[in-house]
Amino acid sequence: MLTAKQTSLIHVALKRLGMADEDYRSLLVRVAGVTSSAELDGEGFGALMDEFRRLGFESTAHKASFGDRSARMATAGQVARIRRLWAASGYDNGDPRKLDAWIAKRFGVASLRFLDFERVNKVIAALTAMAARRQHMEVAS
Repeated sequence: MLTAKQTSLIHVALKRLGMADEDYRSLLVRVAGVTSSAELDGEGFGALMDEFRRLGFESTAHKASFGDRSARMATAGQVARIRRLWAASGYDNGDPRKLDAWIAKRFGVASLRFLDFERVNKVIAALTAMAARRQHMEVAS
């Protein structure tokens, strides 16, 4: 079964490619052997996305994670982990708009997008400790 993000990605690809519903259904049968995206498994989804790319679809997901990152910058996975830990920490009610201010104050970096590889592990460690303290306090209550 597909995740909501995978289903959304299929719809984005269909719209960008301007593919008619009957063409899409034929494509599903041809590349994955199914008649509906609800029947897709992980392998079928991969085959479908490969075919979309062959037809000219390009995902812009990398833009949401600050684009191509140099080897000296935090990876997209680390950025996502920091955001999850921030929300779990409850600091400033986990407001994502306040994360950059917290990083600037404690680590001297203006924004999450500018975190280098040397500081990213320190940020992750601090947020992990904050989230653990919050969970410990909730259990104790």
